[in-house]
Amino acid sequence: MAPVAREPGWVTPQRRDGDTYASRVDTGGWAERRFEPVREIFARTIAGQGGTGAAVAARWDGTWLVDL
Repeated sequence: MAPVAREPGWVTPQRRDGDTYASRVDTGGWAERRFEPVREIFARTIAGQGGTGAAVAARWDGTWLVDL
């Protein structure tokens, strides 16, 4: 199941066994205002996965829109 947002930066992912756990995800960088949902989805996605870090960037027509 997809993680559920509690408040900015906190997510409550659901594991396959149905249990939930809270995790703080600090996403640095920036996103143009209209691409703020990208930051939210990115934070939820990395909160539910193991690892030490992740990054994403988006550029369109020579303009950077997202750099997290």
